[in-house]
Amino acid sequence: MAAFDLYRNYDGNGAIVGNLAVQATTTDGKNTSDYAFAHSDGSGGIELVAVNQKTSTQPVTIQIASAASLTGATLYQLAGKTAAVAKVAGTPPVPSCAAGACTLTHTMPSMRATTIVLR
Repeated sequence: MAAFDLYRNYDGNGAIVGNLAVQATTTDGKNTSDYAFAHSDGSGGIELVAVNQKTSTQPVTIQIASAASLTGATLYQLAGKTAAVAKVAGTPPVPSCAAGACTLTHTMPSMRATTIVLR
């Protein structure tokens, strides 16, 4: 059930990822997966669900197509022995945007799924 929260309640207050798929690619498509979503109501921002399938951390660069200018990120993660999504402490990655696309460099924790909220 907690895995659904990555998409349907990532902040614990009912926030959901957008209803439009957006192309996202990662530099390590063999070991990681990335799924990006925008909102059809024009509310802006992108939510990115990133999954690391390896038992080691994976530094990746993620490219998001058709993205507006994004300046900040908040991360929520499904991790540990609890069946809940929690906000990640620390400094989040900063997106870099140009020509309608954004790039994000992120070190994905081992065996974790993370919702990255980009605004």
